[in-house]
Amino acid sequence: MELKFSMNKRLVVLVLDEINEKNLPINCTVGKTSKKSSAYMTDVTFSFDDEVELIFNDLLCRCINEKLLI
Repeated sequence: MELKFSMNKRLVVLVLDEINEKNLPINCTVGKTSKKSSAYMTDVTFSFDDEVELIFNDLLCRCINEKLLI
């Protein structure tokens, strides 16, 4: 499965830290966004097997709710 986002750069760092800490089989590609007004945003593609999707969704929600909104 592959998910593409335009994501806050700080959130990308938090998500990648969680993926590495938990040693999850999730690949990430980060690129520059095409929007000129998005200095805080970047394009991100996460790819993983379908069975990891629920884990990824939970991880993403936790990063947003517990770490990004502090």
